[in-house]
Amino acid sequence: MSVHFGVLGVVEVRRVGEPVEVGHARQRQVLAALVMDAGRVVPADVLVDRVWGEREPRRGREALYGYVSRLRGALSSSGADIVREHGGYRLMVGAGAVDVHRFRELSARAQAAPASYGDERRAALWEEALGLWRGEAFTGADTPWFNAQRSLLDQERLAAQSELVEARLRLGQHAAVLARLSAWAEQDPLDERVCGQLMLALYRSGRQAEALEWYEQVRRRLSEEMGLDPGARLRRLHQRVLVADPSLEPAGTASGATGERPAPEPVTRRRTPSTAGVPADEDAPTGAPLVRGAVPGSGGRASGARRRGRNYLPRDLPDFIGREDELARLTAAAAEGGVVCTIDGMAGVGKTAFAVHAGHVLAERFPDGVLFVDLQGHSPGKTPLTANEALEVLLGQLEIEAPGDAQAHWRARTAGLRLLLVLDNAVDETQVTPLLPAGAGLVIVTSRARLSALAGARPMSLTVLPENRATEFFARLVGNDRAAAEPDAVTHVVRLCAGLPLALRLSGAQLAHRTAWPIAHLSGQLSKERERLPKLFADREVALAFRMSHEQLAPADRTVFYALGRHPGVDADAEVIAAMADMPTARADDCLQRLVDAHLAEEAVVGRYRQHDLLRQYARGLSEDPRMTERMLDHYLAAVAAATARLDDGSADAGAAHAWLTAEKGNLLAATRCAAAEGHSDYAWRLAISFWRFLGRDLAGDPIELLEQGVCGGRRRGDAQHAAGPGPLVGRPCLPRPRPADGLGAHGGEHRVPCAQPRAARSDATARR
Repeated sequence: MSVHFGVLGVVEVRRVGEPVEVGHARQRQVLAALVMDAGRVVPADVLVDRVWGEREPRRGREALYGYVSRLRGALSSSGADIVREHGGYRLMVGAGAVDVHRFRELSARAQAAPASYGDERRAALWEEALGLWRGEAFTGADTPWFNAQRSLLDQERLAAQSELVEARLRLGQHAAVLARLSAWAEQDPLDERVCGQLMLALYRSGRQAEALEWYEQVRRRLSEEMGLDPGARLRRLHQRVLVADPSLEPAGTASGATGERPAPEPVTRRRTPSTAGVPADEDAPTGAPLVRGAVPGSGGRASGARRRGRNYLPRDLPDFIGREDELARLTAAAAEGGVVCTIDGMAGVGKTAFAVHAGHVLAERFPDGVLFVDLQGHSPGKTPLTANEALEVLLGQLEIEAPGDAQAHWRARTAGLRLLLVLDNAVDETQVTPLLPAGAGLVIVTSRARLSALAGARPMSLTVLPENRATEFFARLVGNDRAAAEPDAVTHVVRLCAGLPLALRLSGAQLAHRTAWPIAHLSGQLSKERERLPKLFADREVALAFRMSHEQLAPADRTVFYALGRHPGVDADAEVIAAMADMPTARADDCLQRLVDAHLAEEAVVGRYRQHDLLRQYARGLSEDPRMTERMLDHYLAAVAAATARLDDGSADAGAAHAWLTAEKGNLLAATRCAAAEGHSDYAWRLAISFWRFLGRDLAGDPIELLEQGVCGGRRRGDAQHAAGPGPLVGRPCLPRPRPADGLGAHGGEHRVPCAQPRAARSDATARR
């Protein structure tokens, strides 16, 4: 197709290279919102939200229709079209005609290119991808959706730029990238990857002193601003530059042959014993340096006479807290020997931090050494290590040369050793199995997924911290005295973080470096629903962690993930999720089980599923299909009608119906509130009437509130018949509330039905009554 759409800069359309006039800024934003989902239907409500956000005009839908109509006319001569389907619009154009999709396709090809592809060709792909950018994405657009998309694209652009630099450095083109690296390092002096690349480029350009000086600047700033040391890779590079390590010469370049100082392969990509084994999982302590266990008498340096007994674990966190029961289980396993323990859990729950902490606690029990390798199973911008790559790291840590069959060497050389081996951030069992040693030590494997097929392994799932330990952890991060002065604000922040260690650490870090902030200031910011995730995701660690897990889901699993996030109750059964996802129950249940295995859902009670609060918010932010809510309400209406019809028939079904209604009571109340709050007024009053027969027997306040929601829904809609539907049961709006003897409620006194605005969402405790 000769027409091309661009959003990586000012939104534009070109036909045979010539610009096509597509209207003013707002109309271009409508086009951009469609372009991002080219070839797919975008519901009208979603488009309105993308283009206007909270500033939607009174007649947003009508304005949207007008913009779409004018865009159709503008595109009529270009061969592209916008068609209306299923309550939304589809831009009929292939992904190859859109710059953002072309950028992502080229980036994926470059990232996945095999080693044999060659760095020249790989660099050409990165150059072509980056050449599509003309400026800031969606220039001038300012709504929450466009800002979020722009932030994501900025990260993808930075990753592509960094990968291009890596390729250029491997090709020995350090002089060509030096100026660019210097500018990036000035803009973000705490970016350790950029610092490492700049140090390499400086060293290879014969400027060793400047490379060492830049490292010292970064080390000092990390210490003063973050209380951290440089990461392991940067520290190793510093040591190699300091001693002018010969391995810093680029592959295939003889020293002095080009007039430039030869450069090493970039340390961020080099997978040798001297540069591997650094945790990249979101659970790892940020910037944690590698702790080398010194051989006695060696002064902390490797001894030429003895190579065993070294500790390759990252640094233990000084503020680590909790996990006593899990540590006791690992301690017992260490005493037995020859045991494999798997540690799984959701992103950010602290798997790596716990494994590293446990490794340091148990290290003295393993005289032949403590080994560590990050398998990069869920590391942004990286591909998982192959078995041979991981074995190269492990054999290198044992100072073993392994020509030929690395796995055979590994098994043979570890048969007589007592090692503690930490395999961090695994993808699955097939990645781990070739790495298991033959000795009588202990293997600790961390993964976001449950490794149930790893034969003989002892599984251990980490959950979020209980509130008392989360409070103690947060207090350590911000200072005990400071926390003691604002206990209510601390409790509020801890509850908003829902016990997730990474969220607590990020929140604590904001306060630790902003000593003028009261804790209540952060608490107030986090309490705003729309701001909570952006605040917690300030450094994108949580966002990246969740995104990596989400992107690895199959399409059906993603749909169920979104449905579970949109469900308004505390938990949900497979039937309602199947209805929301528009798939058979058996298939939805299979998807839910896979989400549980991936720690993207929980099954606290058999057959009932839920999500961690922050993960739920993340899922809701990705789900833009309003039909899910309608399908949920349809399901509950039909299910309640069927169940209440069986209550008095005296059969065995009556007991099952009563049990279902009791179990679903909180969800049905939440669904009714959701219907009223989101403008589904007809569902609100119909659910209220359908459920009344059961709730009317329960002397509690919920029946009255339920009917109020139905009345309010009908009145807001201006439908007299709907508004009157529950009236005979509740009574006139100004009549006294029915008394317990009436079988309607437990509270006496006068009661007026508030119909002006929907009642605010009640607490979880109320929803579970």
